[in-house]
Amino acid sequence: MNKNILTLLVILILFVQIPYSLAFPKVNPDIKIAPIEASVDWSENNSFITKDDPIIKWWSQFNDPQLNSYINDAVNCNYDLQTVVSRILETRALRAGAKSGLYPQIDANGKYSRYQFFVATQNASGKSLDLANAGLNTSWEIDFFGKNRWNIEVATENMEVANENKRAALISLISEVATNYMELRGNQSQLSVLRKNIENQSNNLKLIQYKHKIGLLAEIDVIEAQSLLELLKSQIPNLETSIKAYAYNISVLTGRNPEVLLCELLPAKPLPIFAEIVAVGLPANLILRRPDIRQAQRNLGSAIASVGAAEADLYPSIKINGSFGLQDINITDLANITGGLWSITPSVNWKIFDRSLLKANIDAAKARARSADTELRQTVLNAIKDVETGISYFDSSRKTEKELEKATLLSQQTSNMTNKAYQIGLKSQLDVLEAEKTYINNQSQLITSKTEINLRIINLYKALGGGWQCF
Repeated sequence: MNKNILTLLVILILFVQIPYSLAFPKVNPDIKIAPIEASVDWSENNSFITKDDPIIKWWSQFNDPQLNSYINDAVNCNYDLQTVVSRILETRALRAGAKSGLYPQIDANGKYSRYQFFVATQNASGKSLDLANAGLNTSWEIDFFGKNRWNIEVATENMEVANENKRAALISLISEVATNYMELRGNQSQLSVLRKNIENQSNNLKLIQYKHKIGLLAEIDVIEAQSLLELLKSQIPNLETSIKAYAYNISVLTGRNPEVLLCELLPAKPLPIFAEIVAVGLPANLILRRPDIRQAQRNLGSAIASVGAAEADLYPSIKINGSFGLQDINITDLANITGGLWSITPSVNWKIFDRSLLKANIDAAKARARSADTELRQTVLNAIKDVETGISYFDSSRKTEKELEKATLLSQQTSNMTNKAYQIGLKSQLDVLEAEKTYINNQSQLITSKTEINLRIINLYKALGGGWQCF
């Protein structure tokens, strides 16, 4: 008996080691998906972009070590991202559980019993018996038609969906940190120019007040100059509050308390400048980079695998149950086993009277697959639209900046010339104030435009799906 049992166990172990893809072919899902055709080129073409592959670590092109440091901190410490990573660990565990269904499930059991016998006579001594049992029970559903393997593929695709979610979260996180940083530096540039203009206007007001005092200017000139000065001062609180708010955002995004980075971020620094040219690649490459497209592909793969699992349910399932046990009446002498038992019970289960239900399940799985296919196609279209829109906005922002640079330079010249004309009596004090207002307004708009360009670049690279490859 022991020789037969050993032979049986060896056969079972060898059979389990055979790759299932070779042992039993899977049922192929009866569903066809048409290939996706992406645009060959972008409709937006201008001198500010190239079709070279996008730079993966695009934020490094701003040449700002502080920004690079905060992005690294956010990737390592952001709590929202850590939540997404936990979801990945969950899907990996679920896949491991699904994969275990391919192999025999073995349970061990043991029992010890003591029996005491007695007779109902006076002074009669009873007898006792010790009985020990130990054994193994196994159950194995042989995956002839691939249902379990399709379920494993579903779990695998779901795990990859979680990975793509993490990549999408990475892109959003990097973009959010960069956006807040640019807004903060842009507001600091605005505040720096504003304070300089306030200083100039304060000196101008003192001069006007002096001229009014000696009778060279009317009181209305003093009031106009003072009004402009107060108008400039009124902008300071909002800018200071915005700067702190962006600093709080960056601190929280990097996993810190809101006030922690104030000492690092409040000292003013210039607004970072990006390279003139942005590489955007080709539309077809978006499928390789954009996590939302990759996620939609995985969802489609999961849906198709679900069709395969549902169709495999049409066929019989074959299961083998087995047990092996030992029994002895003397627990202290296990070397000499007095008895044992083994059994093998194959069984077949075929849902021949549930065909309509199984067909309905297949139809439902196919409908989900078609839905996943349309979602994938829409995701691709949206991705191309995002990049096209980003290129267009970037182009218009660059052109706006060029015009504002000219306008600012001209308004500065106008202000200087008006001031000189005022000194010789050819222009009034009101003309001087109007020229200064125009120059100050153009300065503010130019800084806003430069900040806007950086934000457009960030949004464009976000649309291109770059950045997650670095982590």
